Amino acid sequence: MNKTVALLSIALFSATAHAASMDTTELWQALDVDINGLISKEEAAKSQVIVDNWDSIEADGDGVISSDEFTRFFTQPPAETK
Repeated sequence: MNKTVALLSIALFSATAHAASMDTTELWQALDVDINGLISKEEAAKSQVIVDNWDSIEADGDGVISSDEFTRFFTQPPAETK
């Protein structure tokens, strides 16, 4: 029984992660209109989530969001609130 629950949990996590990956891929493609592999503040203005979290996402201070920064933000575990 425990093995079944564990397998179902893994399957659910994998499906959720895959769906989130698809959603973020679509978001990236929608935002990176000039297809240069970076999201500028102007491009980011289309997404309130990106605008609200710009400083957390754009970690290296170069003024644009790279695909690595974007992926890191959307794959990190949620921060715990106190």
